[in-house]
Amino acid sequence: MDSAVIKYLISNILSVLATEASLLWGVRDAINDIKDESISMQSFLVDADKKGIQAMKERKLGWQIYPTWPDPNGPGFTRPYKE
Repeated sequence: MDSAVIKYLISNILSVLATEASLLWGVRDAINDIKDESISMQSFLVDADKKGIQAMKERKLGWQIYPTWPDPNGPGFTRPYKE
């Protein structure tokens, strides 16, 4: 009779351990997924930041190079703005 009780307890303990191991493995997978997603998001944000900075430089440079004003010496013609 003691043998049957011990077998029952061992069976239940093994079942609980298997469930816990499965849960822990799932947590590990979830953590790895979150880690991968955060790396991807960080790369996206760095790239977006670089593109934004480049766009700001181009806009600033564009305003410095391209503004033109009507040329009083000829209708329809423009000349670059000079300070």
